[in-house]
Amino acid sequence: MKAHKSEMIAAWARDHGISGFEQYDPKVQEKNRMRAMKKRNERKEVNNSVTQR
Repeated sequence: MKAHKSEMIAAWARDHGISGFEQYDPKVQEKNRMRAMKKRNERKEVNNSVTQR
């Protein structure tokens, strides 16, 4: 069981002006998730185009 939720950690760090805890912010997590999905789809397209030759 986690002691603190990631949203709480991000809010605490933001309120106190502490950098380095951005990865716990839900907005940043969503942005990273979307970036990873886009990259995975691009790799999949490249692999498909190479195998279809």
